[in-house]
Amino acid sequence: MQDMLTIKINGEECFFPKGIIYETIADKYQNDYEGLIGLVRINGKIQELRKVATKNCELSFIDFKSKIGHTTYARTATLLLVKAFHEIIGKEADSLLRVEFTIGNGYYCEKIKKGILTDDIVKKIEDKMKE
Repeated sequence: MQDMLTIKINGEECFFPKGIIYETIADKYQNDYEGLIGLVRINGKIQELRKVATKNCELSFIDFKSKIGHTTYARTATLLLVKAFHEIIGKEADSLLRVEFTIGNGYYCEKIKKGILTDDIVKKIEDKMKE
């Protein structure tokens, strides 16, 4: 028989098999949240959903509508943009993408060095980010 963990969620003790990923648990509670659940807080420490439950704990969910969730989402999207830019533009283009500062709810990014960003290149970067 599989080892079971006691995970306290919203004040209620729940039982899950040891080794379950937090995303599977979050899926069971998603309908209770307005925004998409993107992180969990395990005994006060923020964890990614892909992490595995290994011991008894107290768990709470963080959705993307919350300040922490939104900040995490924005940071992840920015990293995806930088990675996609470098994969599409490539090192041979001798270009860099610099994330400078925030403007309202967005970021000011600047392409440094050679070349022009065409609509076609921007589309390729967008597609790469969606992979």
